[in-house]
Amino acid sequence: MPGIRAHPGKNKEVFFTEGRIGVTVWRVVAVMLALGAETWNLVNLTFSGERLSEHFGYFTVQSNVLFAAVLIWMLSGAPRPAWFPQFRGAATAYIVLTGIIYAVLLAEPHEVWSWDISFTNLAHHRIVPIMAALDWILVTSPRALRIRSAWTWMLYPIAYLACCWLRWGVDGWVPYPFLDPAIHGVAGLVPSTGQVLIAFVVGIYAVAFTSKLSHPPPEEFEDADAADDHATAVTR
Repeated sequence: MPGIRAHPGKNKEVFFTEGRIGVTVWRVVAVMLALGAETWNLVNLTFSGERLSEHFGYFTVQSNVLFAAVLIWMLSGAPRPAWFPQFRGAATAYIVLTGIIYAVLLAEPHEVWSWDISFTNLAHHRIVPIMAALDWILVTSPRALRIRSAWTWMLYPIAYLACCWLRWGVDGWVPYPFLDPAIHGVAGLVPSTGQVLIAFVVGIYAVAFTSKLSHPPPEEFEDADAADDHATAVTR
């Protein structure tokens, strides 16, 4: 069936292919939500008084913009280097973890299961992470992902933490309470930061290993297509 392919040898699992109208619309909607919410945030900056450097210091903003950039790249049809699957996987892990960490550590108790929250929160912390997870699970990748390279996805979160504390040393600002030495003390940051880093390791490898199930190597599809063509020719 055009646009939908069964994993060879796993006929119960159905995957969608890139370039089909449903996948394209799905990704366009995700981009519009991520960037639309960010545009609204930037408009609100003129009223809130928040500094631009503070706004872009939030991991939520960075992960949503990064994920939108990945989708735009895929939608454009531009050539993809060999490292692109790692780039897409990392961006997917970051945005999915953005949603999870917000729900666990940052959301007010009444917001955790509620959909009655502001548009920007709903888009950046709920809808876009869910769409990213479904896109990763259901849409096949033209290239297989090398899971052994997934450890490199941790470099950005570690660098982000380091930059947060450098920023705190300069002007005393940190983006999230669980990273604030003024609240927890330097020693008190070990448990909270450790929990976040563990969550990232688990989340990153969960995304990476999920690709093993949902992103069958292209050669498997090629072999299956060749077998189908041969079977069709025989029946004719």
